[in-house]
Amino acid sequence: MLHEHLFYPSGDLRYNTNEVSFPPLYLAGGVTTMRTGGSVDTYTDLRVRQDVEEGRIPGPHMDVTGPYLEGPNGFVRAMPQLATPEQARAFVNFWADQGVTSFKAYNLISRATLGAAIEAAHARGLEVTGHLCSITYREAADLGIDNLEHGFFAATDWVLGKRPDECPEGADLRYLDIDLESAEFTDVVDHLIARGVALTSTLTVVERRAPNRPAPPAGAQRAMLPQLRDQVMASLLVWAGGLRTIDATLDNQGSLTVAPGAAHSLQITGSLVTNGVVNLEIGGLTAGTLYDRLAVTGAVTLGGTLNIGLINAFVPTIGDAFTVMTYASRSGSFTTPNLPVIPIGTWGVGTGPTTLVLSVN
Repeated sequence: MLHEHLFYPSGDLRYNTNEVSFPPLYLAGGVTTMRTGGSVDTYTDLRVRQDVEEGRIPGPHMDVTGPYLEGPNGFVRAMPQLATPEQARAFVNFWADQGVTSFKAYNLISRATLGAAIEAAHARGLEVTGHLCSITYREAADLGIDNLEHGFFAATDWVLGKRPDECPEGADLRYLDIDLESAEFTDVVDHLIARGVALTSTLTVVERRAPNRPAPPAGAQRAMLPQLRDQVMASLLVWAGGLRTIDATLDNQGSLTVAPGAAHSLQITGSLVTNGVVNLEIGGLTAGTLYDRLAVTGAVTLGGTLNIGLINAFVPTIGDAFTVMTYASRSGSFTTPNLPVIPIGTWGVGTGPTTLVLSVN
């Protein structure tokens, strides 16, 4: 298999390595050879590979990918901050000396830095893959990258107004609407083929974005950790006319975000119980396009934290009102409403029988 990890998200942007359980689980699932596809604990990954090869633990043969090739200010603190070609070359050579057998670039690396890393890796006979954002697929192909992760899910080639060496902020789903027969798409595909760049599809990851997915069986939901169940259920989205729908009842004990960095409507066809965190953003006066709205067709039980963020440089003023939640009935209230600082006026939180309205008074 071509994109596996020995780590798993543990919350708060931390990723814990599971060196005891994951190797035998991969083997039990039929995986006999794997590429780690990025590492946050590379010494441990190398030691696991050694223990497998020397017969001390069960597990698949491993192509150990080095620590991520990431630029400054990445969202995961465990990743390096490579800012120059010189740093990239030294980084690649150091980890090649330790025994890694491939490298993976990530979201915020610059073209010059990635180009130097690819050159250094190729000089050692090693290949480079990437889960990119700041660099388009076409640019990465021209730099000599060998592989790209997640199919076209991570491609920023079609993001309108993308700036060189910058990862666009917010979710951009335009790639879902591109005509696969159009030159806009096929020109990129032809360019990758001409440069000999392969794609790893990771369909089980990308499939989470597909519409009309059925919810897992009740038994599977009960078997999940509450935090994981919230994430899985919140990913069951149906897109229709700009409206995202979760056709399920949610018990949010973790974090529920409507749309990071962009305004959308999210409809829950069912009920909602939240004792975790609900994250909503305001960037204007129109619900669903300029500020987030969470619409629940059934009853809500409110608790936990409501986080409100401002986007699009929007500054609310006195008289503005935002209906950020609608529901059929309500019990409880958010225990902790975290509202942004505004220069004029004060926030009011109106938790009514069928709506939650934020106002500036």
